[in-house]
Amino acid sequence: MNPKFRLSNKKLSVILAVSVASVLIITVSVLTVALAMRSNDDAKIPTTPPSENVGENDKLPDSGENNNDTGKDNGKVETPDDDTGKQDPGGDGQQTIVPVPDLPQWSSPVEGYVFKQHSTETLVYSLTLGDYRVHKGIDISASAGSEVKACLDGKIENVYYDPMMGYSVSILHGDGMISYYKNLGEELPETVVEGREVKSGEVIGYIGESAMIEFSDEPHLHFELEIDGKAADPLEYLDYSETPSEIEDE
Repeated sequence: MNPKFRLSNKKLSVILAVSVASVLIITVSVLTVALAMRSNDDAKIPTTPPSENVGENDKLPDSGENNNDTGKDNGKVETPDDDTGKQDPGGDGQQTIVPVPDLPQWSSPVEGYVFKQHSTETLVYSLTLGDYRVHKGIDISASAGSEVKACLDGKIENVYYDPMMGYSVSILHGDGMISYYKNLGEELPETVVEGREVKSGEVIGYIGESAMIEFSDEPHLHFELEIDGKAADPLEYLDYSETPSEIEDE
């Protein structure tokens, strides 16, 4: 064999060995770097993997400034202390004061005491007629000539003479309510005319003795209250005692 040829083969073997060694070194270096980078990435992954269905209470607290707000209660909604008004429906946040409707101002028809009460189911004794019968109103004892006043604001419906109950006045008050003042004296104030508006407490007559079927009773006002066509007990709206006061006939 040609010596030169053999020398060339040796050189070729050396070159191949060096090349293989270089490739191995490069491969090991690349693998080492790759493994180091993977280790760094694994170190950044949290130990507890996140869950897709984690609830509000399971979330880790934020590291922001909200963690310092210890004055708020979790799950609670603060309500304003002032509840005197309602929120404006316009949405401007202002409170609207709801006015309280005016209530009827009742006045006692006459100063005195009740000696015969309202009774439409139980019969009561009539001293004048000497029998038992219903009593649609209340009898309020008062001195003859005492002022009789409207119990509520209203309009005078009728001024008339009843053969049984004497001189009478009726007043419309609205909402189906009518008041009746009977056993009055013949003389009435000039302002008491049908259709005229009257105020609660305004004088509309005087105590008389004109009721023929109650003639034997002491001087009094026979007062009736009607609501939606039915007799009502006036003592459900008026405050009267059953104790006689010092009332003397004039």
